[in-house]
Amino acid sequence: MAKVNFIYGDSYLLSIFIWSFENLECLLDDKENINFSSTSLLQSLYIVDCEALKSLSWSGKLPVQLKTLDIDKCPELECLAREIGDNTCLETIILRKCRNIKYLPQRLDKLSRLQKISLECPNLVRLPEALPNLHHLQYLLIRVQNSIGERGFPTNLTSLQIGDPDISKAVMEWGLHRLTSLTYLFIDGSNCTDATSFPQQEIGMKLPPSLADLSIKNFKNVRKLSSNGFQNLTSLQYLSISHCPKLKSIPRKEMLPSLSLLWIRDCPVLKKRCKRDEGKQWSNIAHIPDVTIDGRFIYE
Repeated sequence: MAKVNFIYGDSYLLSIFIWSFENLECLLDDKENINFSSTSLLQSLYIVDCEALKSLSWSGKLPVQLKTLDIDKCPELECLAREIGDNTCLETIILRKCRNIKYLPQRLDKLSRLQKISLECPNLVRLPEALPNLHHLQYLLIRVQNSIGERGFPTNLTSLQIGDPDISKAVMEWGLHRLTSLTYLFIDGSNCTDATSFPQQEIGMKLPPSLADLSIKNFKNVRKLSSNGFQNLTSLQYLSISHCPKLKSIPRKEMLPSLSLLWIRDCPVLKKRCKRDEGKQWSNIAHIPDVTIDGRFIYE
């Protein structure tokens, strides 16, 4: 059932929630559909499951005070806007399951307040060249098929989730150690088939010392977590490892002095070597208060 919710504050429109409009093709239109000419103070726009939606605006403009733009399951959406224009208030851009969108608006570097970008769109072909200039950006989630570009990411990121295997490989080659403010990292290594260690010793890669939470998965040929790559991770508290079938060793306990939780799933070789009191890796994990392997708390 189609539904629109409006939230007002002090007599002006703050937020709009739109669900399941089957025939809505364009949102910001002076002639028909929803007219936003009188909503210049609109701050949040949420759109879910509008199958015919192709564009937010035929004129190519977004509300100038818009702070949050969140779009989910709009498969025909082709563009948000031609360019950012005078909209400098955006703080959050979230796009999920929008298979037809290929490009983000130009001039994203105008968004001096942008703090969060979450992109889960399979055909988005390239991250914006302006990405490194987004100095307030803290959270970045990418599950798209594209290139990160030579300039990489803004170094002030605090949270980075990489779900596309091609980008995962590019990020590792670019150098995670450059992200000196990063506290959370999730990385999928499905396409990193040449990597036998994480981080890759072959390219001398290290993890940023600021990391507190690290999750890695789908590194099919990785056999060890490199002690050199884990040097100086004095803030690391949470480590999650999954679907790494050949992984057999983790860093020495001296490399993980602050680790309080270790979560392992579908790593059969490592599981055997971490067997309590018997496994060859037991001495490296015995100091960790919370260790769970394949759903079982090992200290039970």
